Amino acid sequence: MTLSYVGTQKFKLSPFALYEHAVQSPDIHVDFFSRLFREIRGREAVLLREDFCGTFRISCAWAAGSPAREAVAVDLDPAPLRHGRRVHLGALPAPAAARVRVVRRGPAHRTTVVVHRGWPLRRALPVVVVRPARVVPRVVVGAYLAPVVFTAAVLTRPAPDVVVWQDAESFSKDEDWTDITLNADARGRRMLLEVTEGKVQVDFAEIVFENGDARVVDFNQKTHGVGTYGLLEFADGRKVDHVRVVARAKTTEARLALLMEK
Repeated sequence: MTLSYVGTQKFKLSPFALYEHAVQSPDIHVDFFSRLFREIRGREAVLLREDFCGTFRISCAWAAGSPAREAVAVDLDPAPLRHGRRVHLGALPAPAAARVRVVRRGPAHRTTVVVHRGWPLRRALPVVVVRPARVVPRVVVGAYLAPVVFTAAVLTRPAPDVVVWQDAESFSKDEDWTDITLNADARGRRMLLEVTEGKVQVDFAEIVFENGDARVVDFNQKTHGVGTYGLLEFADGRKVDHVRVVARAKTTEARLALLMEK
């Protein structure tokens, strides 16, 4: 977002910075919490839990104020948490930063992975948090093709002009196994998987084509770090309806992307 004032230069502020400037005064908040707790309990407060913390600027100010203080910052949205880690937590001295615990958590119902008849992998499936698909899949799995094993072949990221589709999801270690579905609705010849942040442990990916055929890529629950990997080739230029992935972060936060080449 760009702001412009008469007689001043243009400058940019992120939505998170705008929010902080509009409604937060961390030093005043911290002083108020500390005084109120002292008046009520007769002792110093040492632990702050900041629910709906957003960028958790107040938690960072709390921990920075005294070596005896700790903070737990809790929110569901990964975007402001990433901003807070980069801007506020990263600016703290290491001892103070170590006293701030960031938790991504929200209402979560866990269930065993649900698969269709003919599922080709013969092992116990994990209990997962199922994230609602941003776009409801148009195609239901009709038949499974023979599964393939993920080889973790490292590739060069394709040029933007050959990428016909891409999408990504963030994972939090606190969520553990998570079941996501990404809408593709695109035709191409090769699917790639990219870890853009952290480390991700993947159970499987299920690529569903427009005719109802599905190909399962078995990761065998192996962990992969930042890089671009070949996922599946389909030289006939098939149209993919959607892709389902079951994975979990092995670092505090991780991000996984899928790309398809034309």
